[in-house]
Amino acid sequence: MAVQKSESQHKQAQTQPAAQQRKGTASLEPPQGERLARLEAMADSSPQVGELARLAAMANGTPSGQPVLQLEGGDGLVVTGTAMRDPLAKFRPASDAARQKVLDDTLTVEHQEALLDASNPYLFAVRETGAASIKRLREGAKAKPHTILEKSIKKSSLEAAYGAQAATFLEMAREKDIDGFVGHWRMERKMFGDQEKTVPVDLLGVRVDGYQGRHKEELTRPCPSGLFVPLEKLDEFKARHPSGAWKRLLYTGDYDLHEVYDNRGHQIAEGAEKARMVSFLNALIAPVDPSRTGEAHADAQHRTHVQGQYAMFQHGDQATYVANQHNEARASGSRMASVVAAVSRQSEDPMVWHYKHAYYVSLNRAEHDEFRANVRVVASQEFASNARSEQRIAGGLVASMDSNAGQHGRRAAPSGQSSQSATAGPGSGVVGHGRRAGQPNGGSSG
Repeated sequence: MAVQKSESQHKQAQTQPAAQQRKGTASLEPPQGERLARLEAMADSSPQVGELARLAAMANGTPSGQPVLQLEGGDGLVVTGTAMRDPLAKFRPASDAARQKVLDDTLTVEHQEALLDASNPYLFAVRETGAASIKRLREGAKAKPHTILEKSIKKSSLEAAYGAQAATFLEMAREKDIDGFVGHWRMERKMFGDQEKTVPVDLLGVRVDGYQGRHKEELTRPCPSGLFVPLEKLDEFKARHPSGAWKRLLYTGDYDLHEVYDNRGHQIAEGAEKARMVSFLNALIAPVDPSRTGEAHADAQHRTHVQGQYAMFQHGDQATYVANQHNEARASGSRMASVVAAVSRQSEDPMVWHYKHAYYVSLNRAEHDEFRANVRVVASQEFASNARSEQRIAGGLVASMDSNAGQHGRRAAPSGQSSQSATAGPGSGVVGHGRRAGQPNGGSSG
């Protein structure tokens, strides 16, 4: 910080009113500083003002070392502050096109603005939703609840089903205008090296759980936990619900929370506080997207339940998934909690962070860790360190990590069979519950 006294300023100060002489005016340079409010301070506190200048520059993204504030006091002092390095600058979506695309493929623009509300106290990360799902959300599709385990119709899921022919089927899906909606798939178990995985092998239709139309019996078919419209019935289904109304009856991806912290940087445990957080985030979205109301509550076993088919946050975060599975097991009277490896470990994929009313994007595991360190939070200890084979004992319950959960963890369930597995003795129940898993080999949720 440099301090100078100029003769012209000294003469000017002598002609100023006493009140003006006691007060200094801070001006921000370069032009980026115009977005920040003008600062006023006592001339004799200029060192503190210079420090404020550096902090303001850090928040404004001014390059380190550049002058950003000049204080002209009534006594002729000129104080120049310089910028400090901003450790979060690289994570800002405006810093490069790739990060901006992740943000836009994770939250709709309207929801981005809504969640920046000044009342939002939470630091949270959301896994990438996917461009196809974002398109369908803007058209009014339902957000997939935890009870639906199947994948959306998109490039990655079609590649898993059809391999080299995926491009042909993706074009077919786009022609039928069903890309991005949750499909119903025929599933098979296949060997991948020495591992057996459950994978989709054929697209049969689109999920339409909860459909109560007059032609329900002729247009839909039952599937585990719901209904689907077969591909051969799709044109008739659209005709029964014209002008795009049929799209509001189908499902697409929801917003998958990866981790959440309160305003003290503490993780939010399963239970009433987690339910309040989910309700709060949905309530921020509702005013700009009225159909997407959703109220969450916690039951006696600390499980979070969301009411609202269109609510964007349908469940808690991935960081407390293991605890959630133990709660599910206790509720069912089981001694075995089923835990899917793909959900129990940290995501390797891009994530969007909300921190102090701004968005940041981390692109991979190393960047996730770097961002946490910069904002002084610590990743959940529940994330599995060994996703292929790990056992935990908590409250007398053994959690068996299943590395054969398929491309989307528990979403990759075959018809009539859960993608989660656990070894248990006679009479032991195995339960599964709904946090979404990312693809173990990369890709977004949904």
